[in-house]
Amino acid sequence: MFRCYNLEIETSNNNFFNKWLDGEKVRANKNKASVKKNLDAFLNKSGTLQATKLINDWFPEIKSNVFISHSHKDHDLAMGFAGWLSEYFGLNSFIDSCVWGYGDELITILDNEYSKDTNGRYEYEKIKRTTAHVHMMLSTALTKMINSCECVVFINTPSSITSKESAEKGKTQSAWLYTEILMTSLIKPIEPARPRRKAVGSFVEKAAVEKFDAEYDVNLKHMTNINIDGLNAWNRACGDLTGATTLDDLYALK
Repeated sequence: MFRCYNLEIETSNNNFFNKWLDGEKVRANKNKASVKKNLDAFLNKSGTLQATKLINDWFPEIKSNVFISHSHKDHDLAMGFAGWLSEYFGLNSFIDSCVWGYGDELITILDNEYSKDTNGRYEYEKIKRTTAHVHMMLSTALTKMINSCECVVFINTPSSITSKESAEKGKTQSAWLYTEILMTSLIKPIEPARPRRKAVGSFVEKAAVEKFDAEYDVNLKHMTNINIDGLNAWNRACGDLTGATTLDDLYALK
């Protein structure tokens, strides 16, 4: 990971990426890793589940340029944004909610295998144990992906940040978003190995005007603020250029 961006989406721009949504859904389905329904392949000779092997198979590190962090309510927005990045810059994106989906499936499979009593009823304590293990696997996989992607973009909407204390601080009800944002502040930035291209262009930022709930304090100070106008300025600066070097133009925006 080299740079992090706080992408503020105003309500008036909620549909900006809709044009690229369907195409990205098709691409995501084609690239979706096959989920194993049989756990036997992950058991050692003593019958113990090999967690590391399971993580590598269910949550493989996918070579991506951009990690997109978002609320589950903004899934289509994230998919459309990924499609936009692919069409205009040739960038591959990793969307975190795709991993969440794997986690739900894995919990179900583990519970069906390990969390039932002799009468076929689920046991609460066993469910807690399988859920805890899967959440640890998820956290590990997401942290590895954040570290391996050059650029992280957090989609900041009312669905992700439920209340703002300032431009840099707010609250979220998502434990996963809290974890991802915290990880981006802790992981040491790594300079891209490629020769840095001298970027062109300038940027003038517009100020961005069932259940159990919990709020987590989040700090976005380490992220660079950007909005739709900034994305369009980046697009203009790149011209016909595509690939990872287009990120150099993004980093040059001030």
